[in-house]
Amino acid sequence: MTIRIVFDKDTEDKNLIGGWGITYLVDNSLLFDTGEKGEYIINNFKILNVDINKIDNIFISHNHWDHLRGLEDLLKIISNKVKIWVCTDIFDELKNFNYNLIKVDNFEKIKERIYTTGCFKINYKGRVIFEQALILETEKGLSIICGCAHMGVLQLIAKVKELFPKNNIYSFIGGVHLIDTDNRLIEYIVEEIAKLGIERFYLGHCTGYQAITLFKHIYKGRAKNIYVGMEIEV
Repeated sequence: MTIRIVFDKDTEDKNLIGGWGITYLVDNSLLFDTGEKGEYIINNFKILNVDINKIDNIFISHNHWDHLRGLEDLLKIISNKVKIWVCTDIFDELKNFNYNLIKVDNFEKIKERIYTTGCFKINYKGRVIFEQALILETEKGLSIICGCAHMGVLQLIAKVKELFPKNNIYSFIGGVHLIDTDNRLIEYIVEEIAKLGIERFYLGHCTGYQAITLFKHIYKGRAKNIYVGMEIEV
């Protein structure tokens, strides 16, 4: 199964646009988040030769502008009958639009070998938000795709292990919100994750320089920066 990085903060190609937020294409058919601006994603679709006619599901991790704002523009070029998987707060905001919304509460199957963790209820900066992550089931093991991990990356991994107790976790892909975190806490979190046997990390967006540096130090060549245009095989 292939994950293509359509949008994130770093790019190695001047024709591709990077910025704040993420958009990843999973197995050529599921779009994970819609970035900060639809025109950026559409530009990158063209450069990366993405066949938008194959996209049948859009998965929104949580209700922050940099993960959601491109949705309206994308639905002008992608059928608005595509299934859109959202947590309850986004559903309540968008339910009066002509979108094929699916409200997520708990763990469920999205399509073959692809699942949502269900929505975590989180107190973030004085208000309640909800966040879900994606789980891919492949021959190598499980892969977690995460928007920001506002629920806490250790808590997220623990949930996935609870849902799939017999499966190993092969990779973790996405943003881990450690950008504003004290260095001592970053060290603790990364060292705890290192005990869990995850094979590979692909990190971007809100992870932060200090955290990515420490992941790379501990994991050597098995932790990498995400960049726009990158393809990850899981």
